Amino acid sequence: MKRSLSSTVRLLPTFLAAVVGGLLFDALSFPLPWVLGSMAAVLLLKAVRPPAARLPATLKNGALVVLGIVFGLQFSLDTIRQVAPFLLPYMAVTVSMIACCVGLGAWFARWTKTDAVSSVFGFIPGGLTEMVVTGQAVGAKPGTVVFLQTLRLLSVLSVVPFLVAWWFRAGSAPPLAAAPIGAPLSASPTAALWYALPIALAYLLRKAVPASYVLVTMLLTAALHIAGATLYAVPSVALVAAQLVVGAGLGESVAFDELRAVGKQWLRALALVAAMLAIAMGLGGALHLATGMDLPEALLSVAPGGLIEMALTASSIGADAAVVTSLQMVRLYTILGAVPFLLKWWFEKRRRRETRR
Repeated sequence: MKRSLSSTVRLLPTFLAAVVGGLLFDALSFPLPWVLGSMAAVLLLKAVRPPAARLPATLKNGALVVLGIVFGLQFSLDTIRQVAPFLLPYMAVTVSMIACCVGLGAWFARWTKTDAVSSVFGFIPGGLTEMVVTGQAVGAKPGTVVFLQTLRLLSVLSVVPFLVAWWFRAGSAPPLAAAPIGAPLSASPTAALWYALPIALAYLLRKAVPASYVLVTMLLTAALHIAGATLYAVPSVALVAAQLVVGAGLGESVAFDELRAVGKQWLRALALVAAMLAIAMGLGGALHLATGMDLPEALLSVAPGGLIEMALTASSIGADAAVVTSLQMVRLYTILGAVPFLLKWWFEKRRRRETRR
């Protein structure tokens, strides 16, 4: 008990820094404030005075489980119905977008002499937290992935909403409505017992599946939700706490030398992010021509990142935010469900080939 209390006391500076950083970034309306704010604050703390203790793996895995559950709850039968008419063309566009992003990441690695695993995960539009976690599972450097993903996210959020809103002015639009979900969620703690299944399976598959605490939990929660199970509604405070822990964990794991090395290449990275945006706009136009989907909805559905921001932009110009949200969610599930396995196989195959030489 004394040892547990001592560990908690030694972790207090890290916890306090994470909370203060998250609150500050939230007050400044920065994207992903609870992750990026806590990460930045813990990094600053580490630079001034390295913490006496590191976050326990159990706590970090618990935070990933919460995120996996929340992601899983976003998927429902309504999502499937909304995207069904566009699913095949959109999947073709998504695969093309992922292939282009992998190519841009590999190009950046050759251009800057950065390791390929980190560069590729830094360019894939699957969410900053998700890509850092899954990237670490296959050997990516978190600092490089965080830098590239943050640059991508800030570029997309700075350019796409303003560009699309300017291009498709439609006056005022009704506020964004909450997307319908599958089975109703419950506030009863007993409904949380359902989550024992995805958590147990994630634990059992932790060595076989990259980032299993996010991926397995997410997929099995989605399956339970679609099947009609009444699941526990994760409180907002739990989601914020999970993001703070993930951000603090990233701050602990990022090396300053790593950040300095990749930071020197920011101009080259920005040029490739601009190329990514141009490719996304082109693929959005192709989706519009192939399906007859409204052009603003097609562009926002393909835009590489910021699901919530893209949905809000759709609402602000009178486009169908539900379609944008659903298709962005399909892409997120595709990336999280398939890309880590494919990249792990690809990089391991490359390592074996290089070892034989």
